[in-house]
Amino acid sequence: GITTTTGSVSINGTAGGGNNDGIRLGSLSSITSSGAAAVSLTGAGVGTGFGVILAPVGGTNTATVQSTGGAITLTADTINLNGSTGVESITTGSHISGSVTLKPFTTGKDIALGASVVDSNMLLAIDILTELQRITAGTLVLGDTSNTNSVTLSDTISPVLYTTLRLAS
Repeated sequence: GITTTTGSVSINGTAGGGNNDGIRLGSLSSITSSGAAAVSLTGAGVGTGFGVILAPVGGTNTATVQSTGGAITLTADTINLNGSTGVESITTGSHISGSVTLKPFTTGKDIALGASVVDSNMLLAIDILTELQRITAGTLVLGDTSNTNSVTLSDTISPVLYTTLRLAS
């Protein structure tokens, strides 16, 4: 894993052809900031590959992005936080502090929130049943004012692991 106590972690990944992921966190992988440093993952997938995917294999294996006191930002046009049979998590360590932001990479991208939504060329889909439950933070931000065109909600969101939900477009 990657660990820091004072410096920010910024990882940029671009897939090279085929159906590949920009950034893939597989089994027993972690990115951890134990200080107040930010963690930023920016990925661009190709074909059916994801920009950013957390995909541990096996029920006890984990893929974790964690920051205690710092912000966590995932920027990609396709994000999969439920990529396999393991345990995936993005956490600031508390449901009352810190922030996690999920936002598109490409300008003009729409975001869809709902059950069983699917990513497409024009849509960053975030499944409220399988993906949002993997995020623990004081504030969860979906979208941004630079790249997000619109945010559509098709189901009820019941925050349990975050206190504030902010939709930005």
